[in-house]
Amino acid sequence: MEFRKMFKYSCIFSFIFLAWVIAGMTYFLLNRHAQLKAASKNTAVTASQKSAAIKQPVKKITASKSDACDKFQTAINAASKTERVAPTVIRAIIKIESSCKANAKGKSGEIGLMQIKPRTAKGLGADPSKLFQPAYNIKTGTKLLSQLNSRFDSWESTVLAYNRGPNEAKKLMENGLRPHEHWHVKKFVRQHKIELGLKR
Repeated sequence: MEFRKMFKYSCIFSFIFLAWVIAGMTYFLLNRHAQLKAASKNTAVTASQKSAAIKQPVKKITASKSDACDKFQTAINAASKTERVAPTVIRAIIKIESSCKANAKGKSGEIGLMQIKPRTAKGLGADPSKLFQPAYNIKTGTKLLSQLNSRFDSWESTVLAYNRGPNEAKKLMENGLRPHEHWHVKKFVRQHKIELGLKR
């Protein structure tokens, strides 16, 4: 009798244990299936996104519009070679002085691309009547830059002298002005960086 009871309880315990194992396995398999399904869905979305990105048309990169000073580049290069002044410096001066306008005329009588005064041109041995001619203006202005640069110790002070005149520039610096602080020199530095491709 005692044996039958023990056998009965043993069977019941075994059945409960087996049911618990089956329930645990079922839960594990269902959970695993859900995880795999979610992972598969995410992979499909990622693949779809990649496919869409690949199929998306690539924007064509086109060159920027022609620079207004490009038509004067031959004259700039010739003056650069003759006077040993970098083309980027000449272009920067032309842009801040006249915005590349060959017929520009300043309030104080400055003429052409590099805004040269007639008396300054005469002092360089140039013909003032030709200053509206782009190549001649660039040649004369670059000659002035070269001469000023041989007198002053930096391009900042050279540009200050070009804008204010060498005598006034010297007085300003003697009175404590640092060339790079002058508004016109700041414009030159900023524009020269653009010409060098360092700033846009």
